[in-house]
Amino acid sequence: MRFLTLTLLLLVISVQAFAQTTLISDELSLRRYENYRIIGKHGSEVLVTKYRQNKIEIYGFDADMKISWFKELDFDGKRVTFLDVISNQEGFALVYAARQSKRTSVILTQYNAQAEALNSAVLQTYDKRLYDVKPSILLSSDKQRLAIMELEEKNHLKLSTYDITKGEVQWYRNLDIDALIKGRDFSQAVLDNEGQVYLVFEGGNSRRHIRYHKFNVLRVSADDIVEHTIDLHGKLTYDVTFIYDEVNRRLVGTGLYDTERMNRARGAFYTAVDYTQQSAGLVRFQTFDEDFMKVLVGRKNRRRTFDNSSIQKVMLRRDGGALMVVERQRATMRPVGAGVSVSEAHRMDYYFDDIILVAFHPDGRMHWREVLYKRQFSQDDGGQYSSFCVVQSPDRLRILYNDEISRQSSVSQYVVETEGRPRRLSVMEPEDTDRLQLCFRSAQQVSGREVIVPSKRRSRLQLVKLAY
Repeated sequence: MRFLTLTLLLLVISVQAFAQTTLISDELSLRRYENYRIIGKHGSEVLVTKYRQNKIEIYGFDADMKISWFKELDFDGKRVTFLDVISNQEGFALVYAARQSKRTSVILTQYNAQAEALNSAVLQTYDKRLYDVKPSILLSSDKQRLAIMELEEKNHLKLSTYDITKGEVQWYRNLDIDALIKGRDFSQAVLDNEGQVYLVFEGGNSRRHIRYHKFNVLRVSADDIVEHTIDLHGKLTYDVTFIYDEVNRRLVGTGLYDTERMNRARGAFYTAVDYTQQSAGLVRFQTFDEDFMKVLVGRKNRRRTFDNSSIQKVMLRRDGGALMVVERQRATMRPVGAGVSVSEAHRMDYYFDDIILVAFHPDGRMHWREVLYKRQFSQDDGGQYSSFCVVQSPDRLRILYNDEISRQSSVSQYVVETEGRPRRLSVMEPEDTDRLQLCFRSAQQVSGREVIVPSKRRSRLQLVKLAY
């Protein structure tokens, strides 16, 4: 009897862990609009923006995913271009470019959850046309700091940081790129919660210069630049992504590498610059074992390397470790044949396949690795319905994706525990996705147990809320 009670209790806990509810929103027309963005959740409402040149609208969806209100934002007659939107505690911050007095300014305006403007500030000003201003925008992990980067005249980097909570520019610098780069290639920029920017440069990533292969990290603040060097010990990097660890005060990078070719990978690496110590950067390379490579590339494939892969996400652990999420993907163009117009003479085929998970300890040792199987193929759609989204919670990850790219596709998820051990479960059957075309790569997690997945079909947008 005691055994039966325990079994039933475990079954109830298991069902509760994987139970979900699904709500589908009203339709929103995207006709004559460039795009849309899911802003986030405030209270019981989900906010969404759709935009085109000189016009930005905000929509609120209530707890039942019905449109409860909308508002067109007022820019005092200025010509504007949408750049970014950031959800925060007050509501949301909108970043846009505006043309005024023969100059173009990048402006950040803070709004409350009812789309009422609270404050505004100019982040950068350019002697350029509105359409030519395309700065890189960095956001800190706490969403309280923002940085604007723009390369001017091929050798000067305009860099400024902004405190969203205070509504003021923190600092501004104009950097001489030629003096900083020294023949290296720019790799990535990262912003921390204090408003410091980390510029990562890479040099020597070729067989000819492999012994000089290094990452150089510049930490840029209001009045200082600190440089760290990471020696890559004769390895070639295939892909790498950096992220700042606020808990342990380290810039962490994870990536794929090979020893012979820079367009293939045979293993994974972990690197970190510890800003609590004055020491060289840590780096650790580990080759994937033969059994793992057989699972990944097939038993009949004698080449123990792989290509056509991209790092999609890096997540930090509180102990300083990290989880790297890699996806196998490629796009190919092929001719259709005679008798068609020039615009239809070629087709683009998109392949989004298996997901590779690699977990690292804080010292760079590999903790575990897994391959999550999936096969997605589509044509001429930019791959917008392919790939996946990650839903994070303290005890597990959920990776959701379309099983097929079609108008009626089932939806599956991999549930991954903190020690790996993935389980594949069904989320939606084909009859549940009738009249939906889900874009999981554009989904947004809005709470610890909720994710909003957009469905875009024939210029109509719907939102699907999945709650666990």
